[in-house]
Amino acid sequence: MILAILYKLGKGIVLLESIALMYVITCVVMPILGYEVYNYNHYLSRVLVKYMQVSEHTYFSYALPAISLFVFAMTLPIKSEQTTDMGAAIMKQFARIRQINNRNPKPGIVIVCTGIVMLFVSRLLPSSLRFVGDLFYFSSFAAILYVYHSDNRKLKIILIPLFVGVLLVSALNSAMFTVIAYMGATVYSFFLIGSKASLFKKITIFLAGVVFILVLQNAKSIYRTYVMQKQYSGNKAELFAGILYDQFTRGDALIEKDAFFFVFIRMNQGWNISNVLKKIPSQREYENGRQLLRVAFASVIPRLFWADKPEAGGKFNMQYYAGLKIEGWSTNIGPLGEAYGNFGVGGGIIYMFLLGLFIRWIYKKVFKLGIKTPLLILWLPVLFYQVTYSAETDTLQILNSLFKTSFFIYLIYRFLPSWFGKQKTGVSKPVLPMRNTIAANN
Repeated sequence: MILAILYKLGKGIVLLESIALMYVITCVVMPILGYEVYNYNHYLSRVLVKYMQVSEHTYFSYALPAISLFVFAMTLPIKSEQTTDMGAAIMKQFARIRQINNRNPKPGIVIVCTGIVMLFVSRLLPSSLRFVGDLFYFSSFAAILYVYHSDNRKLKIILIPLFVGVLLVSALNSAMFTVIAYMGATVYSFFLIGSKASLFKKITIFLAGVVFILVLQNAKSIYRTYVMQKQYSGNKAELFAGILYDQFTRGDALIEKDAFFFVFIRMNQGWNISNVLKKIPSQREYENGRQLLRVAFASVIPRLFWADKPEAGGKFNMQYYAGLKIEGWSTNIGPLGEAYGNFGVGGGIIYMFLLGLFIRWIYKKVFKLGIKTPLLILWLPVLFYQVTYSAETDTLQILNSLFKTSFFIYLIYRFLPSWFGKQKTGVSKPVLPMRNTIAANN
């Protein structure tokens, strides 16, 4: 996956490969460390009960083929000349995108400003509407790509630093850095489209990203301790900058065995899955798809019509599948754990393969629609944001985010077509390409 990302940087959009790499790291690489380094013999792992709960053979005989087929299905090259995400075809699409943005820069400005306003307003909205506010905020990432892929230098100088500043202030105030880490993972390749970066430069960018993630994992934990537990009342930006500087200057100490342990337990999704393998079928029978069927229905039926429908999040899944009750923190068994809990080893492997195909199908559909509406391609980070870290969430969050965000984008396209470089032709006239896509997704 690393080689695939390095090859594709500058030539295309590195989105599905980033998702795949996250699955490989959290479900394969970190569990290897769990068996080889942070096993029962490691005192911190033993005291905190963070060692893998089943044998190495039991875990990898399921996880390795399941993740391999999932990654294979999701990252199959898109061969169609008009809908590919790399090469001459995507360069042609971005040339069209630049022309549209140069002709009318107003949508980029409007969307960014709307997103910044909704970032603060959404906190005041009822929980049922908060996701809509968040989607408007996430839309500003697409708008930043509008601005970046234009020739308006003044607009870039003003809007991009403003947006980054607001993003950092929001993260510092909430002590939540998920958007920075994972939205960054989905947009970084968009900034390199068309650049003729050397292999050395690509490796440098990739390694810088890896170091940043490692440093951020440690820094955000320390920062949250100060802000949430010690009730720090000073300058939060100065505090976080100091913590980041301290982490960077640690050098090799950052990956020292005991210091890296706390990064390991935050990134080892395999530990959650090993608890599922331990409990099922010895303590609970396989679900045979019943729970996943409820999840599929829950993703398309509004809560207005199903008040007690399943909620995305790890509290239920961790207790139901893994037998662990969590309070005050968030974690989940991921699609890999759900697949095993429902179908066992063989069925779970097939499920992960089909899930990979489904994600790829949605992704490819955007490029097909992009033939007529090129700006839609810049909304890929918005559409796939929550899928990027889905290894740590669940199937419901994948379906929820894809279906609801697709419908949100459709409504924007329907009533504010100028945001997609289109002229409004009247509300009564159907927009067949997008409507067909939403129908297909559902």
